[in-house]
This record gives sequence, structure tokens and C-alpha cells, in this order.
Amino acid sequence: MRRPSSKQLTSLWTVAICCGLAAPAAGESRFHRLTPNFASHLSYGAQRAASAVAKFRHATAFVVAHDPQPTARALVLTNYHVAGQGVKAGESLRFLDRSKAKTVRLVNSNASLDYALIEVVLPWGSNAHALPLRPEAIVPSRKIYSVAGYANLHFNNPSQAVGGGPSAIEEIANGPQGSFAIAVGRLHDTNTMPMLMRFPNATVTTFQSVLPNSGGMSGSPVLARDTHAVIGLHTSGGGVPVAWQESAVPIGLILDDMRARRDSGAFDFNTTRLVNQLFLPAPSN
Repeated sequence: MRRPSSKQLTSLWTVAICCGLAAPAAGESRFHRLTPNFASHLSYGAQRAASAVAKFRHATAFVVAHDPQPTARALVLTNYHVAGQGVKAGESLRFLDRSKAKTVRLVNSNASLDYALIEVVLPWGSNAHALPLRPEAIVPSRKIYSVAGYANLHFNNPSQAVGGGPSAIEEIANGPQGSFAIAVGRLHDTNTMPMLMRFPNATVTTFQSVLPNSGGMSGSPVLARDTHAVIGLHTSGGGVPVAWQESAVPIGLILDDMRARRDSGAFDFNTTRLVNQLFLPAPSN
């Protein structure tokens, strides 16, 4: 059988991300290495999502608020287990376009929700867009996707890897470590009620998805494919190609916690101004 060309597969991905096809069935989720060229073929909403995601340490973070130039102050969200116990000023974050941001300080974190909010300085002329955070009901089989800044496109059983993009078996078997990647899947059919998962530092409330995942995806946004708004924060996954079980913290719980911190007067004026952006209505796409 003739293998589809890279151009044909990119076109299929564009349709899947942009036009909202029926949610992939089990075994039909998609996982693909993300490059600037590949991103240029995605829908506008997905391109904005890709621009917001950065490699941070050996994981992922994404922009959720920022000031306009020339200050270029911004807030990024990641997991507590990635950064919540401390951030040094000057740590590097690298975006898909190879631009780099620098950390300033840890603004807030919560082990039981596995999130950390970090202030950074974006580079001059940054193309990073702040992703809208939208607390929404977790609807069974809803179509979703995620963008990672440090995914490991490698599995022990590559012959079982389904829907991995062009030359799936070869790419995943010999794929790069610490790569930008995009994954498409769906919320679980039935098990969408929040469930408690035991972590080393806390018990975390999560929802379940059928979504490709791997090491390095910690801190990735989970976005609705129809609105391109963030509905969850990736916190863990099995990394098994056949099952693709993934867990994420509902973004509404994180927003509630940050709102309480803001209202308690925990942030200074400039930080409060940035945090307020998190509660703005998501723009229509």
C-alpha cells in the first residue's frame, strides 16, 4: 500500500484541528512532531496555541497572560511537580520559533492541583500568544488536543504505536527526545467525572482523556478543538500507544484557586494586573 505523502498527512491534520471532525476512536488518536513548518499548516487557533508553548526544564509551560511591549512581562503555567517548589531567576524557556524567555519568579503554586504560575520576561517582538483559560464542563468524547514543548517521541513497542503521523513506526521508534509535539484525541467516553490520583506531594483531582502522551508533556495545555481554549492542565499519562490514557487537572479548579489568592491580596499591583487577564472571557475563533 502506498504511504500518504507528508503534504497529504499535513492536510489531514489541518482538517482535524481546524474543522472539528468526529472525535478519533480508540486507536485513532494522532501524535505528531511539531515544527514551525508543520505549525504553519494548522488552523489559526492551533497556531496561536503552538506559539504559546515553550520547553521548560525537561517539561512544558505555556503563556497565559502578558503585558504588551516594551515590558514583555508574562505569566506561564506549568505543573507543580515541574516547578512548584522553586524557580531561579534567569531560567530559560524556549518557544517553537526558537525565541527564549527568562524566568523572574514563582508567583503561585498548589501541590494538590499540581500547578505552578511563573512570571517570565518574553523576548523583544515575541510572537507568543496568551492562551485563554476556560472552565468548562467535561463532556464525554469531546474533541481535544494538546501541544507539548518537550515530548519524547519514542516508545518501547513502536509496532503498537497508532496514528503517529508520517512514517509513524519509524518516526516514533527513532524519534527525537525533547521535541515539540501536537496530540489530538478526545475526552474519555464515560469516565469523565473528576477522580483523585495519588501523587508524591498530594492527592490531585483530574479528568481522563484518550490522548497521546509521553515524558516531557507535563505542564502541557489540554485544549478544546472547537474553541481552542484551555480546559485542562496535563499532569500525567501512561504513555502507552494502544491505550493513550492521559490525566489533566480541570482548569476551573486552578482558576478558582488563583482567584482566591488574588482576592486575599497575595499579589502586588503589577502581578494582579497580569493575573486579572486569566479571568477574561475567551475570544471567539
